[in-house]
Amino acid sequence: MRIGLLTCASMLDQVRLVTKTLPDNAYSIYPVLPCCLFPVGSQTLRTQIDKSVIANESTIIIYGSCHPDLEKLMNKYRDYSISMLGGKNCWEMSLPPSLLRKCLRNNEWMLSKPFLTKWRKEVIDGFGLNTKNGRVVLDSNVTKMVALRFKGIKFEEQIISEFADKVGIPYSIQEVSNSHLKIMLTKAVAKFDLPPIAIPLLK
Repeated sequence: MRIGLLTCASMLDQVRLVTKTLPDNAYSIYPVLPCCLFPVGSQTLRTQIDKSVIANESTIIIYGSCHPDLEKLMNKYRDYSISMLGGKNCWEMSLPPSLLRKCLRNNEWMLSKPFLTKWRKEVIDGFGLNTKNGRVVLDSNVTKMVALRFKGIKFEEQIISEFADKVGIPYSIQEVSNSHLKIMLTKAVAKFDLPPIAIPLLK
């Protein structure tokens, strides 16, 4: 049994981490590039789904409803063994519900490593103080930036502090385990009609 994992690039590192203990023949990962910060064409999504459907017996879509055509696209694959990971966005897929509720309740701006490093310029250009949309963050009454440091994905505090200084808001660092994503993936795998022994279990 082989399962394809189609994932948004923003969650690629986490998906690699939670599946690294599994046998090499259990999963194949298909990243969708660029990440959700940029326009992603429907054909890009479809190409990756096609690759997974051809090469694997089942496919799990780790991608949020931030793509407007995803639901419509899924209807075209309703005859295939495809499961959507629960959650409307990457935070609902990767954060424990209690932590997500706290951040939302406190109006905190959540960012993970890719947004603070790989796509730092794009985020700052979109929300930084010296840009056309420079006051979006401040005008949204964001109380602070929360840097989500997932277990096994390291980055230095200096990266976070420099980013926060550019945007002009305070920050904190939140250590996060990968347990919620593991639970979500295990539930998605369980949706397939497979003998228990054929389901790769996440450790």
